[in-house]
Amino acid sequence: MHASAPELLTLRLTSQAPAEHGRQCCGGEVTLLLEPVLGARPHVAVFGFGHVGLELARILSRLPLHLHLIDSREAQFSPERLAGLQEAEAQLHLHPSRFPR
Repeated sequence: MHASAPELLTLRLTSQAPAEHGRQCCGGEVTLLLEPVLGARPHVAVFGFGHVGLELARILSRLPLHLHLIDSREAQFSPERLAGLQEAEAQLHLHPSRFPR
């Protein structure tokens, strides 16, 4: 089933607050804006390209989408860390800054 209107999804990121998709220990809350896009290649942004972001990027890179990797630490974008992502299905967009431009 495809959504026909934008939707906000809020998830709690605490070990004390149960959420529909489990518990997280890192704290905070995240709100996602989900917008239906017909006929376009979707864009996915990963903010923070540490060990978790890298693993998430490896999974997402197998899909036909635009994958934006954002991190203020330029060393996170070393060729060694990006190996295996360059030949993937996703189109990579590297943003070595705090916010994408």
